[in-house]
Amino acid sequence: MLKNSSEDIIAVLGRFSGVLEPGSYDFAMRVLRAGLGIYRQRLCQCGFVGLGRVLDAGCGFGQWSLALASLNQSVDSIDIASDRLMVLRELALQAGADVRTNYASLTALPYKDASFDGVFCYGALFCTPWRRSLRELARVLKPGGKLYVNANGIGYYIHRWRSRPNKSDAFDPSRTVGLAFTNAWRHAQGLELDPAGQVLIDPDELGAMLSELGFRDILRGGEGTLSVPEWDQPPAPFFPSECHGEVGVYEMLAVR
Repeated sequence: MLKNSSEDIIAVLGRFSGVLEPGSYDFAMRVLRAGLGIYRQRLCQCGFVGLGRVLDAGCGFGQWSLALASLNQSVDSIDIASDRLMVLRELALQAGADVRTNYASLTALPYKDASFDGVFCYGALFCTPWRRSLRELARVLKPGGKLYVNANGIGYYIHRWRSRPNKSDAFDPSRTVGLAFTNAWRHAQGLELDPAGQVLIDPDELGAMLSELGFRDILRGGEGTLSVPEWDQPPAPFFPSECHGEVGVYEMLAVR
Protein backbone atom coordinates (compact mmCIF):
# COMPACT_ATOMS: atom_id res chain seq x y z
CA MET A 1 0.00 0.00 0.00
CA LEU A 2 1.33 3.41 -0.94
CA LYS A 3 2.07 5.78 1.91
CA ASN A 4 0.63 8.80 0.11
CA SER A 5 -2.37 10.43 1.75
CA SER A 6 -4.16 13.26 -0.03
CA GLU A 7 -2.25 15.67 2.25
CA ASP A 8 1.09 14.12 1.23
CA ILE A 9 0.21 14.42 -2.43
CA ILE A 10 -0.90 18.04 -2.12
CA ALA A 11 2.34 18.86 -0.27
CA VAL A 12 4.42 17.37 -3.11
CA LEU A 13 2.37 19.16 -5.77
CA GLY A 14 2.85 22.42 -3.91
CA ARG A 15 6.56 22.27 -4.74
CA PHE A 16 5.67 22.54 -8.43
CA SER A 17 3.28 25.50 -8.19
CA GLY A 18 5.84 27.87 -9.69
CA VAL A 19 7.29 25.32 -12.09
CA LEU A 20 4.25 24.03 -13.97
CA GLU A 21 2.13 26.18 -16.25
CA PRO A 22 -0.96 27.38 -14.35
CA GLY A 23 -3.29 25.19 -16.43
CA SER A 24 -1.14 22.12 -15.89
CA TYR A 25 -0.87 22.78 -12.17
CA ASP A 26 -4.64 23.17 -11.85
CA PHE A 27 -5.16 19.89 -13.72
CA ALA A 28 -2.65 18.07 -11.50
CA MET A 29 -4.46 19.30 -8.40
CA ARG A 30 -7.82 18.32 -9.87
CA VAL A 31 -6.86 14.70 -10.51
CA LEU A 32 -4.67 14.12 -7.44
CA ARG A 33 -5.89 16.21 -4.51
CA ALA A 34 -8.45 13.62 -3.37
CA GLY A 35 -5.78 10.93 -3.09
CA LEU A 36 -5.48 7.57 -4.77
CA GLY A 37 -8.42 5.70 -3.25
CA ILE A 38 -10.83 6.18 -6.14
CA TYR A 39 -8.19 5.09 -8.66
CA ARG A 40 -7.37 1.94 -6.68
CA GLN A 41 -11.09 1.20 -6.49
CA ARG A 42 -11.48 1.56 -10.24
CA LEU A 43 -8.51 -0.73 -10.90
CA CYS A 44 -9.90 -3.40 -8.59
CA GLN A 45 -13.25 -3.05 -10.33
CA CYS A 46 -11.80 -3.79 -13.77
CA GLY A 47 -9.35 -6.46 -12.62
CA PHE A 48 -5.98 -4.69 -12.85
CA VAL A 49 -4.79 -6.31 -9.64
CA GLY A 50 -2.10 -8.90 -8.88
CA LEU A 51 -0.34 -8.56 -12.22
CA GLY A 52 3.42 -8.63 -12.75
CA ARG A 53 4.68 -5.80 -14.95
CA VAL A 54 2.12 -3.18 -16.01
CA LEU A 55 2.43 -0.30 -18.48
CA ASP A 56 0.61 2.98 -17.82
CA ALA A 57 0.47 4.25 -21.39
CA GLY A 58 0.04 8.02 -21.36
CA CYS A 59 0.40 8.40 -17.61
CA GLY A 60 -0.03 12.16 -17.22
CA PHE A 61 0.72 13.19 -13.64
CA GLY A 62 0.64 9.56 -12.55
CA GLN A 63 -2.51 9.08 -10.53
CA TRP A 64 -3.14 5.74 -12.24
CA SER A 65 0.56 4.78 -12.12
CA LEU A 66 0.71 5.21 -8.36
CA ALA A 67 -2.52 3.29 -7.88
CA LEU A 68 -1.31 0.51 -10.21
CA ALA A 69 1.95 0.28 -8.27
CA SER A 70 0.02 -0.33 -5.05
CA LEU A 71 -1.85 -3.27 -6.59
CA ASN A 72 0.67 -4.89 -8.92
CA GLN A 73 4.32 -5.89 -8.93
CA SER A 74 5.84 -3.05 -10.96
CA VAL A 75 4.81 -0.21 -13.27
CA ASP A 76 6.39 1.46 -16.28
CA SER A 77 4.89 4.85 -17.14
CA ILE A 78 5.29 6.74 -20.41
CA ASP A 79 4.20 10.19 -21.51
CA ILE A 80 5.26 12.89 -23.97
CA ALA A 81 4.99 15.64 -21.34
CA SER A 82 8.28 15.92 -19.45
CA ASP A 83 6.79 18.17 -16.74
CA ARG A 84 4.19 15.52 -15.89
CA LEU A 85 6.83 12.81 -15.71
CA MET A 86 8.86 15.06 -13.40
CA VAL A 87 5.91 15.33 -11.00
CA LEU A 88 5.25 11.58 -11.15
CA ARG A 89 8.89 10.77 -10.37
CA GLU A 90 8.75 12.92 -7.24
CA LEU A 91 5.42 11.44 -6.13
CA ALA A 92 6.71 7.90 -6.69
CA LEU A 93 9.92 8.65 -4.79
CA GLN A 94 8.00 10.00 -1.82
CA ALA A 95 5.64 7.02 -1.93
CA GLY A 96 8.36 4.39 -2.29
CA ALA A 97 6.47 3.13 -5.36
CA ASP A 98 8.09 0.91 -8.00
CA VAL A 99 7.38 3.16 -10.99
CA ARG A 100 9.82 3.61 -13.87
CA THR A 101 9.18 6.61 -16.12
CA ASN A 102 10.01 6.99 -19.79
CA TYR A 103 9.61 9.94 -22.15
CA ALA A 104 7.91 8.26 -25.11
CA SER A 105 4.94 8.29 -27.45
CA LEU A 106 2.23 5.65 -27.66
CA THR A 107 3.08 5.28 -31.34
CA ALA A 108 6.69 4.20 -30.65
CA LEU A 109 6.96 2.40 -27.33
CA PRO A 110 10.56 1.77 -26.15
CA TYR A 111 9.88 -1.81 -25.05
CA LYS A 112 10.41 -5.27 -26.49
CA ASP A 113 7.56 -7.39 -27.77
CA ALA A 114 5.50 -9.14 -25.08
CA SER A 115 7.00 -7.12 -22.20
CA PHE A 116 3.90 -6.53 -20.07
CA ASP A 117 1.24 -8.52 -18.23
CA GLY A 118 -1.13 -5.57 -18.42
CA VAL A 119 -1.42 -2.33 -20.39
CA PHE A 120 -3.56 0.46 -18.96
CA CYS A 121 -4.29 3.44 -21.20
CA TYR A 122 -6.62 6.04 -19.69
CA GLY A 123 -7.39 9.32 -21.42
CA ALA A 124 -4.55 9.07 -23.92
CA LEU A 125 -5.43 6.92 -26.95
CA PHE A 126 -7.65 9.64 -28.44
CA CYS A 127 -4.76 12.13 -28.33
CA THR A 128 -2.78 10.05 -30.84
CA PRO A 129 -3.07 8.36 -34.24
CA TRP A 130 -5.01 5.68 -32.40
CA ARG A 131 -4.70 2.79 -34.84
CA ARG A 132 -0.92 3.04 -34.80
CA SER A 133 -0.94 3.39 -31.01
CA LEU A 134 -3.22 0.39 -30.55
CA ARG A 135 -0.85 -1.76 -32.59
CA GLU A 136 1.98 -0.73 -30.29
CA LEU A 137 -0.04 -1.50 -27.17
CA ALA A 138 -0.82 -4.94 -28.59
CA ARG A 139 2.83 -5.52 -29.52
CA VAL A 140 4.19 -5.00 -26.00
CA LEU A 141 1.46 -7.02 -24.28
CA LYS A 142 2.13 -10.68 -23.45
CA PRO A 143 -0.23 -13.40 -24.67
CA GLY A 144 -3.00 -13.57 -22.09
CA GLY A 145 -2.22 -10.03 -20.90
CA LYS A 146 -4.94 -7.52 -20.06
CA LEU A 147 -5.68 -4.29 -21.91
CA TYR A 148 -7.74 -1.31 -20.76
CA VAL A 149 -8.46 1.65 -23.05
CA ASN A 150 -11.06 4.39 -23.10
CA ALA A 151 -12.16 7.02 -25.59
CA ASN A 152 -14.75 9.71 -26.25
CA GLY A 153 -17.83 9.16 -28.38
CA ILE A 154 -19.69 11.73 -30.42
CA GLY A 155 -22.02 12.58 -27.53
CA TYR A 156 -19.09 13.70 -25.40
CA TYR A 157 -18.10 16.28 -28.00
CA ILE A 158 -21.69 17.50 -28.38
CA HIS A 159 -21.64 18.04 -24.61
CA ARG A 160 -18.36 19.97 -24.78
CA TRP A 161 -19.66 22.11 -27.61
CA ARG A 162 -22.80 23.06 -25.73
CA SER A 163 -21.52 23.40 -22.16
CA ARG A 164 -17.94 24.68 -22.73
CA PRO A 165 -16.53 23.01 -19.54
CA ASN A 166 -13.44 24.60 -17.93
CA LYS A 167 -13.51 27.48 -20.41
CA SER A 168 -10.94 30.19 -19.68
CA ASP A 169 -8.98 32.92 -21.47
CA ALA A 170 -6.32 30.32 -22.27
CA PHE A 171 -8.62 27.42 -23.12
CA ASP A 172 -11.61 27.17 -25.44
CA PRO A 173 -13.34 23.75 -25.27
CA SER A 174 -15.17 24.37 -28.54
CA ARG A 175 -11.83 24.33 -30.37
CA THR A 176 -11.14 20.82 -29.09
CA VAL A 177 -14.47 19.72 -30.54
CA GLY A 178 -13.65 21.04 -34.00
CA LEU A 179 -10.22 19.44 -33.94
CA ALA A 180 -11.63 16.08 -32.78
CA PHE A 181 -13.87 15.83 -35.83
CA THR A 182 -11.19 17.15 -38.20
CA ASN A 183 -8.63 14.71 -36.81
CA ALA A 184 -11.06 11.81 -37.13
CA TRP A 185 -11.37 12.58 -40.83
CA ARG A 186 -7.63 13.08 -41.26
CA HIS A 187 -6.89 9.81 -39.46
CA ALA A 188 -9.31 7.93 -41.70
CA GLN A 189 -7.50 9.37 -44.74
CA GLY A 190 -4.07 8.39 -43.43
CA LEU A 191 -3.05 12.01 -42.92
CA GLU A 192 -1.07 13.50 -40.06
CA LEU A 193 -3.13 14.79 -37.15
CA ASP A 194 -3.22 18.28 -35.74
CA PRO A 195 -1.25 17.62 -32.52
CA ALA A 196 -3.22 20.28 -30.65
CA GLY A 197 -6.42 18.24 -30.85
CA GLN A 198 -8.01 14.95 -29.90
CA VAL A 199 -9.50 12.34 -32.23
CA LEU A 200 -13.10 11.19 -32.22
CA ILE A 201 -12.97 7.36 -32.06
CA ASP A 202 -16.12 5.44 -32.95
CA PRO A 203 -16.52 2.56 -30.45
CA ASP A 204 -17.44 0.06 -33.17
CA GLU A 205 -14.23 0.92 -35.04
CA LEU A 206 -12.17 0.54 -31.88
CA GLY A 207 -13.73 -2.84 -31.12
CA ALA A 208 -13.15 -4.02 -34.68
CA MET A 209 -9.50 -2.98 -34.47
CA LEU A 210 -9.05 -4.93 -31.24
CA SER A 211 -10.49 -8.03 -32.92
CA GLU A 212 -8.22 -7.51 -35.94
CA LEU A 213 -5.21 -7.41 -33.61
CA GLY A 214 -6.19 -10.75 -32.11
CA PHE A 215 -7.70 -9.61 -28.83
CA ARG A 216 -10.42 -11.75 -27.27
CA ASP A 217 -12.99 -11.40 -24.48
CA ILE A 218 -13.57 -7.81 -25.59
CA LEU A 219 -15.91 -5.93 -23.27
CA ARG A 220 -17.34 -2.47 -23.86
CA GLY A 221 -19.27 -0.20 -21.53
CA GLY A 222 -19.61 3.34 -20.29
CA GLU A 223 -16.52 4.80 -18.65
CA GLY A 224 -16.17 3.40 -15.14
CA THR A 225 -18.86 0.72 -15.56
CA LEU A 226 -17.00 -2.46 -16.57
CA SER A 227 -16.17 -4.83 -13.74
CA VAL A 228 -14.84 -8.30 -13.04
CA PRO A 229 -17.43 -10.88 -11.86
CA GLU A 230 -16.29 -10.76 -8.24
CA TRP A 231 -16.78 -6.98 -7.98
CA ASP A 232 -19.88 -6.33 -5.87
CA GLN A 233 -19.83 -2.54 -5.42
CA PRO A 234 -21.64 0.06 -7.55
CA PRO A 235 -19.60 1.66 -10.35
CA ALA A 236 -18.09 5.10 -9.85
CA PRO A 237 -17.67 6.67 -13.30
CA PHE A 238 -15.93 9.99 -13.81
CA PHE A 239 -17.85 10.83 -17.01
CA PRO A 240 -21.33 10.12 -18.39
CA SER A 241 -21.62 7.16 -20.76
CA GLU A 242 -24.33 8.92 -22.75
CA CYS A 243 -24.70 12.58 -23.71
CA HIS A 244 -27.57 14.03 -25.71
CA GLY A 245 -28.68 10.55 -26.77
CA GLU A 246 -25.25 9.61 -28.16
CA VAL A 247 -22.22 7.70 -26.85
CA GLY A 248 -20.38 9.73 -24.22
CA VAL A 249 -17.16 8.39 -22.72
CA TYR A 250 -16.68 4.63 -23.04
CA GLU A 251 -14.12 2.02 -22.06
CA MET A 252 -12.98 -1.37 -23.31
CA LEU A 253 -11.33 -4.34 -21.64
CA ALA A 254 -9.72 -7.11 -23.65
CA VAL A 255 -7.29 -10.02 -23.38
CA ARG A 256 -4.38 -10.50 -25.77
